[in-house]
Amino acid sequence: MMPRPPGKMTVRDAARNFGRGGCRRRIISRTGPAGISRDDPGRKDGGPTTAATATPSSFRTAVPRAGQQGRRAAARTRRSLTGDTPAAGSPPVPADDNNSLGRLYATGMVRVCILISGRGSNMEALVREADVYTVEAVISNKPDAAGIGIARSMGVRCIIERSLDGIAAILDEMRPDLVCMAGFMRVLPADVTERHRIMNIHPSLLPRYPGLHAVEQALADGATHSGCTVHFADSGIDTGRIIAQDIVRVEENDTPDSLAARILEREHRIYAEAVRWYAGNS
Repeated sequence: MMPRPPGKMTVRDAARNFGRGGCRRRIISRTGPAGISRDDPGRKDGGPTTAATATPSSFRTAVPRAGQQGRRAAARTRRSLTGDTPAAGSPPVPADDNNSLGRLYATGMVRVCILISGRGSNMEALVREADVYTVEAVISNKPDAAGIGIARSMGVRCIIERSLDGIAAILDEMRPDLVCMAGFMRVLPADVTERHRIMNIHPSLLPRYPGLHAVEQALADGATHSGCTVHFADSGIDTGRIIAQDIVRVEENDTPDSLAARILEREHRIYAEAVRWYAGNS
């Protein structure tokens, strides 16, 4: 069962939120200090800001937990975003351990494939937290990625494929219910993001600071808050529809490494929550 998000939300509220455009962000204030506005929180240099940087670390954007009505509305919205869901009851096709990928199914669970390029700490967290979903394969475009050894030690099948065309062919053959990018340093082409349901996680409060060096961008900009964002992937760079965000306060003595480490802790938690949300509404 998916954990209840912070704050109170009725089934009617959740259904309305889902129906108005899918995975809508909802900022929930619990202990926000005086003087910090959702619309204009202020930066260290006093410059203008957006709502994406408005919330302190005690705030949280929530993935709504809905009853039957909300789940139906969410399913309709998800299908409009990503296309029809493959039949969950299809029988498995035997797969050869050496070559053939086959169609791998875990009965009653959402089947997830993870794309990595490096150490794969978010991949490790997704594998460790798997409950209502199962990680069926980890695909790396770099043969020396540290995450490959971690995935194998956790009993997850690993596939190395350098080219985007090759990765697309693998996904087309496996047909996972969900693809999660976890430090995957390539931009997938539009035809791949249209054929598959793909999530990504980014170390900033999108739409602020997309692309590389997001943490450094936040510090250089004098942001008082940063965080992480789970979003559906499209053919752009961190431009897909936002699913959920978590906020981290920027401390006065923060360095890129210290801030990135605190954001990474939140990434490990919120990514698994977003995948559970998807699994619960598929």
